[in-house]
Amino acid sequence: MAERSPARPKSKPPKPPKQGVLTFANVRTFESVARHNGFSRAADELGVSQPYVSAQIAELEQKLDLILFRRVGRRVYLTDAGNRLYGHAKSLLAQVALAEESMTELRRSVRGRLECATTVIPAQHILPPFLEQLVETHPGLQVVLHVSGSREVEASVLSGRVELGLTLSETIPDDLVGTIIGYDDLRVIVGPTHRCASREAIAPQDLAAETIIVREPASGTRILVESMFARLGLTMRYGPELNNNEVIKSLVAAGVGVAILSSRAVTEDLREGRLRALTLDGVDLSRPIRLVVRKGQALTHAAETFRAALLAFCGIDAESTRERA
Repeated sequence: MAERSPARPKSKPPKPPKQGVLTFANVRTFESVARHNGFSRAADELGVSQPYVSAQIAELEQKLDLILFRRVGRRVYLTDAGNRLYGHAKSLLAQVALAEESMTELRRSVRGRLECATTVIPAQHILPPFLEQLVETHPGLQVVLHVSGSREVEASVLSGRVELGLTLSETIPDDLVGTIIGYDDLRVIVGPTHRCASREAIAPQDLAAETIIVREPASGTRILVESMFARLGLTMRYGPELNNNEVIKSLVAAGVGVAILSSRAVTEDLREGRLRALTLDGVDLSRPIRLVVRKGQALTHAAETFRAALLAFCGIDAESTRERA
């Protein structure tokens, strides 16, 4: 019978490194020790204790199952494995530094596209000089304005379609947080040949007898006017319905009816004599202009920059005037 040769003992496969062994603390500590050739100077640079540094390196060597340093007295020298890891560590930390620099630059210089919703009055009479100033300080920020009625503005913010809105509603939905940036005064507007054109004010009962040219139902002005008539127990006589103040002013000037519009919207018309403005006896037609955001919404850097700049432009202290309607 042929003699069998003894079986060779099987060699053990190399131990694979543990998954996810490298942490940022490991890499940062290792790179500092390698650059300084010592634990003490690395600890001083990182603002930690020397035992912490020693523990980090010991943990890293155990995880990798590799010797990274040769210890000679108080100095340490990289092994071949340590040299290879050192190249990767420098590259990784350089990428982290670039990321931090990029984020810092982003904080300093706001760039990108910011969509905001606004009603007509702020869009025509507040935002133009503000945006002129904003473009000078943040030329990389592109602001896109969506102009519509107050309720549509609020819906756009609530849905998340835009981060910021400017609305003229008396009250706002519970899920919005508003900051009052100013007030807008409404006036009863009549044509120059209207029977009340020479008067300073008009009684609510007399106004109820007039044909009133109104904005669209979602308009903050329309909502305020209808609410005012309801509180007084009066019924409106509706005239034409439009979503354009310029056309409304033309119809009023032509004697088609009267309107209730922002005093900001008729300044030039009053100066030129095309229209007359009356107050409403016993009724305050002042309404707040609010900058609204969604409740609990963390604003992007661009939106927060816009918000802070607008409040500063309007002379508003953000914290003291923030309200929840």
